[in-house]
Amino acid sequence: MVDLRPGPACTGPQHSRAGNKAMDDLADILYIVDNVLDCEIHTMPRFDNFTKGVALGIGVAILIPVAITTLAPILKPAARTAFKAGVRTVEKGREILAEAMETVEDIVAETQAELAAERVTAAAGDQDAADDSGDEFGREGDESNVRSIVNE
Repeated sequence: MVDLRPGPACTGPQHSRAGNKAMDDLADILYIVDNVLDCEIHTMPRFDNFTKGVALGIGVAILIPVAITTLAPILKPAARTAFKAGVRTVEKGREILAEAMETVEDIVAETQAELAAERVTAAAGDQDAADDSGDEFGREGDESNVRSIVNE
């Protein structure tokens, strides 16, 4: 039901005619807007959620192209700066990863060298044991075996 009764604020134009047509028209417009906003006249229909959604969608569809064209000169440099920061971050990440890989490779190489040295020491210990038993037969240690084990 529509209530068309004016409220207490709706008493009519409260301005005097100054004789200026533009000012009078502006005063009339302001009077109408004031009545629409302040009076207790409930003439607006009630909208359901679907109607509100459609109206909002149409408004967004109209405003997005306008906003894009208005904000494009501002957003392009900002986007460019963001991409530069992203590229710098990726490059820095690659450098850090390369350093970490180099460290891991160094540790692996050191470990392999230590294992090879342990093998040589173990082989030399076995050779010494064999040399001790071979001395009674007149044989001395064969250094070529030690060198071949080291070169492996």
